[in-house]
Amino acid sequence: MKKAWLRLGAAALALTMLTACGGNGGTSGGDSDSASSDPNESFKLRISTTGESDDGLDIAMRMFKEKYPNVEYEIITSPLEELRNKQLMLLSMDDIPDIGKMKDWNKEFYKDDLVIDMGPYVEKWGLKDKLTDAQLERMTADGVMSAITFNNNTTLALYNKTILNELGVEPPKTFDELEDLGKLIKEKNLKTPDGNQVFATYVPTGIWGEGSWVWTLGGDYMNEDYTKCIIDSPESVAAHTKMQEFVKNGYAPVPDGTQNQLWLNGQLAVYFAGEWSQEASDDAGMDYGFMTVPAGKDGIGWSSLGGCNWAIFKDAPNKDKALEFLQLMYSDEFQIEADRGVTDMAIYDNPEKIKKWTENGVIEAKKKQQEQLQHTRYNFMECCYKYPDGAKIYQEALERILVNSEDPQNVLSDAAARITEGIAANS
Repeated sequence: MKKAWLRLGAAALALTMLTACGGNGGTSGGDSDSASSDPNESFKLRISTTGESDDGLDIAMRMFKEKYPNVEYEIITSPLEELRNKQLMLLSMDDIPDIGKMKDWNKEFYKDDLVIDMGPYVEKWGLKDKLTDAQLERMTADGVMSAITFNNNTTLALYNKTILNELGVEPPKTFDELEDLGKLIKEKNLKTPDGNQVFATYVPTGIWGEGSWVWTLGGDYMNEDYTKCIIDSPESVAAHTKMQEFVKNGYAPVPDGTQNQLWLNGQLAVYFAGEWSQEASDDAGMDYGFMTVPAGKDGIGWSSLGGCNWAIFKDAPNKDKALEFLQLMYSDEFQIEADRGVTDMAIYDNPEKIKKWTENGVIEAKKKQQEQLQHTRYNFMECCYKYPDGAKIYQEALERILVNSEDPQNVLSDAAARITEGIAANS
């Protein structure tokens, strides 16, 4: 354990989280089906996460305690940006939790013999065929599922009905139509009743959010085995150039981190966000709707897969019970009750789930999320677990292109070379 800690320590200290390997070191660990099911058994389940109420964890704890009334929980919390380092510190001290919430570093942890292979359980629990390709890719490295994805969400497009009605146009179904909308708004010099400038949309500089733009406009980030950064390919340069043109032409404001407020102010006709934006939009009294990401030339609007993973530590004291706990979290019973934590896409069609969402007034957003989740991709650059500094390098490149209006080709060529070199040095 100490050896793994020393090997990972430098990378741990360098990691910067912006939001979301291989080897044969991990083992399958315990077997939840063979674990003792004595309801009177006393044991402690230790979970390293970001909070009890996150991802329906509090609900799962209550449901699990109905079966095991003598279970004790120890929730070890850390902010997401500090979680990886906290887990490494605990492991270095042999203070090992049972379950850990992770972004993508579970793949690195498996390589260093710190977490188990979850693949056999994903198969046994009947989950594999219920997951999308992006979900499976998020879980897997070199054929090994070192975690189970959960709490999946993705970017949608929200549209301001007030603006579109004033212009007499329908919500844009393609990026070409979104660009035409920008031209129309600029031509009419459209402003809010308060006199603020209206824009067609906002181009994000956050790595997760801009996936909708890069992929839909034909670009990509990495080659298939994540050994080479390809953000400087002709297709990716063209995608980033188009993003820059939206800003240069005034169809979108210069990014400055105020996109949420601009949306709530009524200054954006189309806002790339998600179902999590509904409450604030309702509170602001907005007249709006949800749609999937406008399509590109392939007829699809792509988006980044959001969420985190659950992993089980190899030397967990209560591995069998940890497996049983996770199995509960992927049951229909839990998925129906929890607002977040949806992993099985089929749960969206469950009548009980639909009824609950209808009663809560979120059915439109949830159903659009279901549609969008079928067209998501795993965004390696979000975490860049093979080279933690890669995410920072790309973030800086985005800002140089969109804020400073620097040449996309030059900026992306430099960033791609540095990221590829960094991945090679850390492999």
